[in-house]
Amino acid sequence: MSQTIGKRIRIRRKELGYSQRQIAKKLDIGQSTYSRIEREIIRKEEILLYKISDALRCIPYELLFPDIRIQSLNDEEKEILELYDKLPPRMQLIIKELLKEWVKHGRK
Repeated sequence: MSQTIGKRIRIRRKELGYSQRQIAKKLDIGQSTYSRIEREIIRKEEILLYKISDALRCIPYELLFPDIRIQSLNDEEKEILELYDKLPPRMQLIIKELLKEWVKHGRK
């Protein structure tokens, strides 16, 4: 039986250990609005799909086509992303550019 997008969103949120309130805050919507998206009482997911997938650290493709699963993040990758998310935008930009340079020059 195929899962609905609301169920896939809820499953992904729970896989990452987030509450509805945490994801709603990332989306700048109320927790009750987010809950209705998961329960498919309202269909704002079309508008919010990119924001939702960003908050759930996946791509919209994973929520729309669950049978084709892209590798999930391991605990260390999740921790790195959580720390990155806590940084101010300017610091995130600096780290992103630094990582690009390290990869570009083959540094490990």
